[in-house]
Amino acid sequence: MSIPVHPDRFARSVLRGLPLSEVRVVDCHAHVGHNASLHIPETGVAEMIAAADRLGIEMLCLSALEAIFADYRTGNERIARAMLEYPGRVRGYVVVNPHYPEDILPEIERCFAAAPFIGLKFHPAGHEYPPDGPAYEAALGYAHEHGLVVLSHNWGSADYLDRVSQRYPRAHFIQAHSAAAWRG
Repeated sequence: MSIPVHPDRFARSVLRGLPLSEVRVVDCHAHVGHNASLHIPETGVAEMIAAADRLGIEMLCLSALEAIFADYRTGNERIARAMLEYPGRVRGYVVVNPHYPEDILPEIERCFAAAPFIGLKFHPAGHEYPPDGPAYEAALGYAHEHGLVVLSHNWGSADYLDRVSQRYPRAHFIQAHSAAAWRG
């Protein structure tokens, strides 16, 4: 049970740079690693944990940038190691790459056997692949079957997310960057 916090008190803490100790805070969309087009000052898991401690963030739900932009296996392995090194502080998303549809289910199964991932991460913009493309069907079916979270960098139109959530009702969908719809 959470303790009600007056919004002004919460805002004062944030504006003063104090940890958010009066509420439970989970960062459900964070990245580790490097990408040439993004400035991320703290790229390692240990640095992210230290920043989370300063801010009062209880848990980080991570995906690796290299999994999105370069090598999904290596990036997913990095997140699996982080979850095992920081149990209870780090949870992870398996990044799937729709350009390798034959690898999607084996990669998901490999990752879930290795560590306690919480769900899947799609990145339609990074992969230059539409969120309603057929290569995502196997991953969505797996998420539905196992009641997993599916975080997408964006889903495109609200109509699409409505349709996919009705087709896979046991999956849980997170729309990241909701103002940035897919423009394929």
